[in-house]
Amino acid sequence: MKIKPHKSMRLVVLPDFRTVVPSAFTASGEPLDDRPDVTLNLSIRVDHLGRPRCTDFRLHSKDGAYIESETLRRLPLARLVREATQVASSFAVHRGTTPAGISTLSIATPEEARKAVETVKGTSHRRTRTKITPDFLQRVAECHERAEAEGSQAPTRTVAEEIGGDWNKSFHSAKRWVQLARKSGHLPPATRGRPAA
Repeated sequence: MKIKPHKSMRLVVLPDFRTVVPSAFTASGEPLDDRPDVTLNLSIRVDHLGRPRCTDFRLHSKDGAYIESETLRRLPLARLVREATQVASSFAVHRGTTPAGISTLSIATPEEARKAVETVKGTSHRRTRTKITPDFLQRVAECHERAEAEGSQAPTRTVAEEIGGDWNKSFHSAKRWVQLARKSGHLPPATRGRPAA
């Protein structure tokens, strides 16, 4: 996937506090393995909560073949945004540390970006499945109970953010983890009349 930062962008830190990306960038590539004739252009902007969001996407068929609705349904947009964000993080280069201990970052030169993108391409983009164990369900329960005790109206979202470890962990996965924690007795049954988030 090729990344091009927008001209009027700045660098922003994502909620995981490890990833720095341009505030707006464009990604292009071939999104479907079985349709190499189809190319995709994504415009991505980091929202006010620090989440990379797709603001525009365009599909193009190189050989003029039709793009059917089935092709659109199979488009893994969330995964493509995550991968583009990972590649875009290679555009932020650490330039040193100030005497106060603050890191200084800047946009990579074209040569630095090319080397960093090659490094990212060598890593696996496969999503690993979370192994559900009693210890894992206990962690889910503790996180959920702590969020409720702190007054959170959405403790399951807290589970997604804290246990998932990054901004893009699926809320639906966290919801399933909480349900499993309830079934296994790590959490009490849900209270009627309260939202399940």
